[in-house]
Formats: sequence, C-alpha cells, structure tokens
Amino acid sequence: PRERQRQVPLEPWSVIAMRENLLDNPDWLRDEFKRFTKLADDSRLVELQTVLIPALLQKTKAAAFATMPSETEIARGSVALGDSVEGSEKKNSEEKPKPTEEIRRNQTFQRDGAHQLAGSDGLTDAERRRLRSYEAEIQSIESRWNDPSNPWEPDPDDAAIPILWRNSLVKSEEEMSLRFKLGAEEGTETYNLFMDIKEGFEKGGYVRCWNGKYFKKDECFLTERGTWCRAKDVDKEASHARKAAFRPKDTWIGYHRNTL
Repeated sequence: PRERQRQVPLEPWSVIAMRENLLDNPDWLRDEFKRFTKLADDSRLVELQTVLIPALLQKTKAAAFATMPSETEIARGSVALGDSVEGSEKKNSEEKPKPTEEIRRNQTFQRDGAHQLAGSDGLTDAERRRLRSYEAEIQSIESRWNDPSNPWEPDPDDAAIPILWRNSLVKSEEEMSLRFKLGAEEGTETYNLFMDIKEGFEKGGYVRCWNGKYFKKDECFLTERGTWCRAKDVDKEASHARKAAFRPKDTWIGYHRNTL
C-alpha cells in the first residue's frame, strides 16, 4: 500500500514491539508470562509469610495469654491455677447484679450480627476465613513451582497478545476506500463480499486487473506496480497509474473535511 498522509500507527507501540519479539522468538511471550508470574508469586509469598499470617497468629497468642488467670485472682482464691478467665467470668457473672434499665439506656446499642466479636482464639469469623485463604494461597503457590515433574505452564489464551489486537488491523487501500465511502461496517462487509467473489474467480483461472475487471490469467501479466494487466491494455494501465498519483488520497482528514 502507498504511504498515507497521516503517519499514525494502527496499533499501540507496545503491541508492535510484542509482534516484533514474537517474530524473533515464538515462545517469548509465554516465557515472559512465566517470569512475571514467578516474580509476583515470590513477592506474594514473602508478604503472606512475613506480614499477613504473622499478624493474625499474633492475635491468637495474645488471646491465649489473656485467658490465663492473674496472680491476684489465684491468691484471692476466686479461680484455680488450671482455670481460664472465661470460666472465672462465668462464675463471677452469676454473682454480679444485672444492669438496671437506666444503665442499659446509657450503653451503646449494638445490633446482633452488625459487628464481629473475637472468639476464644482471638480471631473473628472474618479473620479465620482470611487465615484459611492465606494458607490455601501459600499451598497453591508452592504446588505451582515446586513440582519438577509437572512444570506450570500459563494458559495459552492469557499468555498471548491482547484480544483487541490479535487480528491484524492493517487494511488494504481498497478496503479503506470503501470504508470512507460507505462507512466502517458497510465498507468492510462490501470488501469481504468482493473478496469472496475474487476468490471464486481465481479458482476458475481468472485474475482481477487494474480496472477492476476479471480476465483469464493466461492473457495477463503482473506490472511493475503489482497489478494485473492484459498486453493490449498496457498503455491504459500506465496512464491510469500516472493520473492516480495526482488524485486526492482517501484519508481521515480529507474524509471528515468533506463531510462538514
């Protein structure tokens, strides 16, 4: 195709670079996907083992220490050495008088289920679920990379060029001209229809010449401009090519200027 007036890439530069790397190494994108996944897993594993899980385990240790009876309670004889604070609280709750109606009104109202209270292990239900999910995540990461007999491979649909750019966006001059004249969808549909017709003619031994007409392939030859032409139409084809150089090119700028 001839060079357009607007030098704007049809794809982002990152996608163009990805295509160039894939030409040199077809497995480049898959290897990069594995490398970045391994780096992300290593970083996540360090965060889980040194920050997230120890923070929850620290609460369980503090809760275990808090359930131990104090020396004052043991000396007073209200609890035995093997009792826990929960047991002593149950015993003392029977002796404590119930709060009056005025005290209840002054207390902060708490709706049942609107907040989570820590259990005997020092964790709430949400924290227990979070701890289990952290442990399952560590097991998943270790099984992904620590099995030499079954190495992990990324999903081919993920380790590929983004879906939006997988198909080639480079369009021929003929299709672009139809898109300018008929619209984006109608122009492409018309172009695909012409390509189907062209394929049918080519199967029958015909080629599409410079003027859009089909002739027997044996009667035509390829010109220096890459178009088919019959021997008796050489002068007409050359004249058409010279005049085409002076015709206004179909560009987005000219298209929008003419439609204003």
